[in-house]
Amino acid sequence: MSYDIKNIKNGVMVRIRGELDLMTAGRLRPVLEQILRERPPTRMVFDLEHTTFIDSSGLALILGRYRQISEQGGRMFIVGVRPMVHRILDLSGVVGLIPILPTANDVPED
Repeated sequence: MSYDIKNIKNGVMVRIRGELDLMTAGRLRPVLEQILRERPPTRMVFDLEHTTFIDSSGLALILGRYRQISEQGGRMFIVGVRPMVHRILDLSGVVGLIPILPTANDVPED
């Protein structure tokens, strides 16, 4: 798994490639927590276009950041989800909490 984080208008985009599992979630979690602590964004976008699998640790990473950003008055979006990953998000209930959009261009700017 690899990831990159870039600044976007009013927030950050987290692009994940490969599997988001126990090992990779453990590497990414402190980075995202530091961002949320030091300069809380009003939007966080997870780009999962190139994510091939998510396990419970990956779900916990996403849901934990959702809780943090929501408590700070921000919003989270997930974009570019592949069918298999969408199924995991759906079965876990994430789809009911976090808007899933086709592309990053569909994320509202406000």
